[in-house]
Amino acid sequence: MRCNYCYEFKRDVVNVNNQISSEQIEKLIERVAQLFPESHILWMLHGGEPFINGIDYYDKFCKALKSTNLQYNVDFKTAIQTNATLLNEKWIEKIAEHSDLLSERILSISIDGPKEINDLARVTLKGASTFEILEKVFEMLNKSQLKYTTISVVGKHNKDKWSEVYKFIKSLRPTFSKFIPCYNFDSHGYTEKLGITPMDYAWFMTQMFDIWIKDIDTDLLIDPFVTIIRKISGKEAKWCEYRKDKCEHFISIYPNGDMWLCDTYNQETMSQYANMGNIFLLSDDDLKTNLENPLSKCDYNVLYHHITARCRDCEYDKYCAGGCIPMRYDLMQKSHNIYEEYCNGRKFLIDYVKNAVNQTKL
Repeated sequence: MRCNYCYEFKRDVVNVNNQISSEQIEKLIERVAQLFPESHILWMLHGGEPFINGIDYYDKFCKALKSTNLQYNVDFKTAIQTNATLLNEKWIEKIAEHSDLLSERILSISIDGPKEINDLARVTLKGASTFEILEKVFEMLNKSQLKYTTISVVGKHNKDKWSEVYKFIKSLRPTFSKFIPCYNFDSHGYTEKLGITPMDYAWFMTQMFDIWIKDIDTDLLIDPFVTIIRKISGKEAKWCEYRKDKCEHFISIYPNGDMWLCDTYNQETMSQYANMGNIFLLSDDDLKTNLENPLSKCDYNVLYHHITARCRDCEYDKYCAGGCIPMRYDLMQKSHNIYEEYCNGRKFLIDYVKNAVNQTKL
């Protein structure tokens, strides 16, 4: 696929010649277990597209997790983020075979809405529709025992279509659905590649919230609504954007072995804040230090304190928790107005959900 808003192909580490082999991943899984006995780690397959390596690759990966769990008394789980275009009956059977390894994030599928919306953004390399493929995939999934979630990008292609998007996503019958903004801006702070502003995203989510909260015929959980309600209720969030524990709890390993705190960091401008070296070149001692204390290997704390300096006196901080650090830094570099709007959009959305929750209590 070549989604019209995708950032992955800008990365130096994305190269068809770069791939972690089955042997490398098996050795890595065992190595981490040896360094961290009795640990609990989620190994998330992300992309790009994780299924492009094939069923045998996935099968070996899962079998390595299972054997390592037994041999080293660790609890290694996996989750999958996929565009689903490669899913078929054989894939679904294989995922089901290893479903005991799936975490609560389980199988997450990217889709932005019905055909007329989805095909404006999520297309093949030649610009062709992917929707018919996804229709068949969801039909197969709903006949199986697998549970799945969806993730949708909110951009220019659907920002005014909250009702259509909600009804469509609900019809797919996922257990959970997450909506993330397309904050694509050029170097001057103007939107590009289906990008929208933070207030566009906040408005979309408030309008969808009104539909969702009044829908008595659904048990669909939607983020960021669920996360904000948890924070209002005094509970901890699971989404890192709304947690104080952020990038230091997520390690991204790229096909060439490079380790970064998170996949959101711009590799051209943020290396000093998030790059922790190459996992295949590190000694066991260095790898253990990197995973135990990743912030000792980069200047993330400098960035974090710079970005969140004003958050400490903000009344929304107990709900917002500072948002996404690399995203805020990127916006700050491009436009002061957009940077300010990021905070204002989050405040607007939090207030909207909070007011609705308070009225429900009354």
